[in-house]
Formats: sequence, C-alpha cells, structure tokens
Amino acid sequence: MGPVLIVFFILVTIVGICLILYFTAYNKISIIKIKMDNSNNIIADNLAKKQELMDKLYEKIKSVVTTKDYLKEFGNLKKRNLNNYELDKELNEYLQIMINLKEDNKKLDTKAFNKTLSEIKQIDQIIRANKVFFNKNNNDLFKQMKGYTKIVAKIAKISVKNSYEIKEPVESSL
Repeated sequence: MGPVLIVFFILVTIVGICLILYFTAYNKISIIKIKMDNSNNIIADNLAKKQELMDKLYEKIKSVVTTKDYLKEFGNLKKRNLNNYELDKELNEYLQIMINLKEDNKKLDTKAFNKTLSEIKQIDQIIRANKVFFNKNNNDLFKQMKGYTKIVAKIAKISVKNSYEIKEPVESSL
C-alpha cells in the first residue's frame, strides 16, 4: 500500500503543478488580450466618430466642388465591410484628399470646416495612442508565446494579431 500511495501523491503533485503553470500562463496572456481588445474597441469607436465627422466634410465638399467628385468612393465606404486596419487606412487617404481640396478651394476654408478638421485631429491622437498601446501589448503577447504558454494560448484560442501601422498624423494648414 505504501508504494501505491507514494505514486498517487507524486501524480497529484505533478497534476497540481501543471494546473498552476497552466493558469499562470493563461492569466498572463488573458490580461494582455483584454488590454488589446479594449484598445481595439476604442480604436473602432473613434474610427466611427472620425467617419461621421468626415461625412460632414464630404457633404460640404460635394456642395462646393461640383466639377469632379474626387471622393466618389468615400460615399460607399459605409457599405463596405472593413476591419479597423482597412478603415483607418481608407479614412486617412480620404482625409488627405479633403485637406488638399480645402487648400485648393477657399470656399471650403470656413470656421466650421476647420473646426471639424480640428476635431478629427483630436480623434486621430486618441487613435494613434491606442494603436501604440495595442502594438505594445501585441508584442508582449508575442514574447509570451514561448514553450508551454504557446500550448495554453492555442487551447484558449488566443493569438497574436496584426500590428497597426503607425504613421504621422495627416496634417492640414489650420
């Protein structure tokens, strides 16, 4: 009876150690994933706000610039199912076009137009800060994904995501 009890005790100890290691690794990567999800949600919310403000600019531009629709695809942006990465890229491209149109057309250089551009700039700062935070945590998650933690992550279906591209904010001549 003595050797069986010793083997049982050793097995229980090994299982206990494995469970402690599993939950320790799971907690580490879960905390990082929660931070990433939160920053990604903030980015999504602010991209939606940015798009709403850009819609206002688009309507103003359409009423002033009638010769050519430089932003014809912008009107279809909501119909497309874009993720945060793609939407951010598209909005920045269209914002640059809007700024160029404003600089070329003095009728667009109004207080309301400039105020909206200023609001967009503030939103871009929030988006940029959250991209940096997301990328930092994504890199931390990548560093954690070694050894048994990689197995824990696969079981928990947690994976490293694509990092956001961080460029200098779109500037205007305000």
